[in-house]
Amino acid sequence: MRQKKNMSELEHLENKILLCKECPQGEYEFGWGTPGKIMFIGQCPALASKGRRGTSDFDKYLFELIYPLTDKDFYFTNLIKVPMRNMNDVSLRTLVHCGEHLLEEIIIVKPEKIIALGSWSRSFCEANNINHYSLPHPGYIFFRGITEDEWKKQLKGILNI
Repeated sequence: MRQKKNMSELEHLENKILLCKECPQGEYEFGWGTPGKIMFIGQCPALASKGRRGTSDFDKYLFELIYPLTDKDFYFTNLIKVPMRNMNDVSLRTLVHCGEHLLEEIIIVKPEKIIALGSWSRSFCEANNINHYSLPHPGYIFFRGITEDEWKKQLKGILNI
């Protein structure tokens, strides 16, 4: 019953975000997956996702990194709900509005563990006193800041597996 209630609350929040005047109509991506144990917070949707949850190249890469977890094991969302070319282009106004939506989303999802992916998500969690674990954004792997094996090892440590 709890999961059904969470889903209806999430649908309500998604409709609220859809009507948000801060975002271009239909140009947002809401969270996806299964509420409960683990919540990943990314930075912003990939430009290519166009609101199709779990379909961007980044999403597919994330699935590879976190295997054997599936979207039945976690809930994924982003700090910023609209696709951005560069997080440095995010206005304070967008950050505030999307941040309010994210705080509400966290309350509804009630995750046991929150994993912030990247410095923006980590900073948001820290600024809002949200208990979380931090991992480098998976994109950082491509810039040779960390290897896939190191990233996966850190994730396994967080998940105790």
